[in-house]
Amino acid sequence: MEQAAKKVSLPSRELEKYIAKTDKRRAEYYKFYTGREWTDARNYDLCLDSSKLGFERCVEEIKAYLKVRFH
Repeated sequence: MEQAAKKVSLPSRELEKYIAKTDKRRAEYYKFYTGREWTDARNYDLCLDSSKLGFERCVEEIKAYLKVRFH
């Protein structure tokens, strides 16, 4: 929610609704074109929770993953 608040200026309650609506549209789009569930981590090579790790740690993890995967 913190990152969304940087992009969209809305009161907290409305921001939550905005995020939920955006996520719903993304899930529907993904399902339409792939036939898969957007929230299923098995559909992705790498999943990170930036709210827990922070962006800097996510960057480190992505670099480490790329090193293993492509070298």
